[in-house]
Amino acid sequence: MSSSPSPRPLYNFNRWVIKGIKLSSDVAVIKIRHDKRYLHRCPFCGQKMGENRRLWQVAKDLPLGTARLVEIIYEAIQGYCNNCQNCT
Repeated sequence: MSSSPSPRPLYNFNRWVIKGIKLSSDVAVIKIRHDKRYLHRCPFCGQKMGENRRLWQVAKDLPLGTARLVEIIYEAIQGYCNNCQNCT
């Protein structure tokens, strides 16, 4: 049996790596980052795209168990596609 809980059955974190989970009586904080084994792809044409910058952002989710607040801290990556000239 695992000594720490895993959110994997509840959240679909494809292409992301869980960096840490902090639980308190009323707040759950999950920190994730992009899985470096996967290339960044343009959502419009699917081609490999370059990276412009990375930012840490926070998304708030619905209550889970005794946690009234769930925060997911994730690494947002901005890129530029040379193929179709889109910026994401």
